[in-house]
Amino acid sequence: MRLQANSKKAPLAYVIGAFFMLFIRLAWADESFCAQLSSFQAIYKKQLQTIRVEHIYDGDTLRLVDGRKVRLLGVNTPELARDQRPAQALAQQAADAASQWLDQARELQLLVGAEKTDRYGRVLGHIFNDRGQNLEAFLLARGLAFAIVVPPNVQHADCFAAIESQARAKLSGVWAHEDWQPLPARLAVQQEKTGFQRLIGTVTRVDGGKTLWIELDQALVLRADTTNFPNFWVGFSSDLVGKKLVVRGWLTRRKLSNSLKSKGFKEWLMTVKSPYAFEQGDFAQ
Repeated sequence: MRLQANSKKAPLAYVIGAFFMLFIRLAWADESFCAQLSSFQAIYKKQLQTIRVEHIYDGDTLRLVDGRKVRLLGVNTPELARDQRPAQALAQQAADAASQWLDQARELQLLVGAEKTDRYGRVLGHIFNDRGQNLEAFLLARGLAFAIVVPPNVQHADCFAAIESQARAKLSGVWAHEDWQPLPARLAVQQEKTGFQRLIGTVTRVDGGKTLWIELDQALVLRADTTNFPNFWVGFSSDLVGKKLVVRGWLTRRKLSNSLKSKGFKEWLMTVKSPYAFEQGDFAQ
């Protein structure tokens, strides 16, 4: 998504309409088109690393034979059981699909992202096989992953969004599974549902400038950094109160200071890194 800064306020309908048109323009893109390594070889050839995979933690996380852990960029797959938390729906299928894809490759190459590691020390990157196919695109096309964009790692974001859109239209994988349908914001809080979620709720308050706070159902807040994709946020918040949103991300519970409590902030928080967190077609008009 190529969004440019704009100092003039744009009507909400214009901004959202432009966002939808982007998906329509990309709807013809498919897994093979978006994932061809040959399209990027001229630019990234010197940056590609030949790798060997030793272990699969789940669909989007693996360990290389040199000991490095790799977290795939641009996607989030359901998590397998760990730390007394049960496996999420389709987690085993995502891990198995990733494992089979890796096993069938004669050679694997890693392209490290603009931000090279995460806070856990894992390498952030894209994985391609000898045919120029991309592992993230493979998982998205089968509905075994969600497209996730976290700046500055926005490589292939448009393609991943288009592939996900096709999988969603076909009701593949997570898009048809009961456990992955949007959960009402208030119910998520009542059930203390932390971790990656798809939430639905009505906007009850909007505050902020560089950091935009969007309250859903007076139950939780979405925190958006408006310095990322600034043109999308221009005008986006001007008429949101009363609108219904579907949003994806990691829901956490935090301790609030007395000053934050006095301002009405919620202890349940979902951080929104980019417009891709708001799902296509789910804005109430």
